[in-house]
Amino acid sequence: MNHSRAHTRVSYPRAVAGAAALIFLVACHGNVYKVATFQNNYDFRIARYNESCRISSPPAWCAAYYTDLLAAEKALKEANTALQHGGAMPLQLKAVKAADKALVR
Repeated sequence: MNHSRAHTRVSYPRAVAGAAALIFLVACHGNVYKVATFQNNYDFRIARYNESCRISSPPAWCAAYYTDLLAAEKALKEANTALQHGGAMPLQLKAVKAADKALVR
């Protein structure tokens, strides 16, 4: 019986460590999903920009929209770098969200 208790004591920290690792992976997956979603939005919007503005006489809105696209691209690069480094990334997610919002017109 004592042997069984010793085994339980050893497995409890492992279970806690396993749960912590699982929570970390879920949180990381959430950030990866968010950044991937913003990347998909950016790719769609840059494609529409190329269709509408890469012509001899682009509409007046193209110049301002291009500036917003550059800001979104910068925010996405920073978010992807933060994902590679790991850890929390609230500032990068906030910047990507703001850049994505600026592109919705």
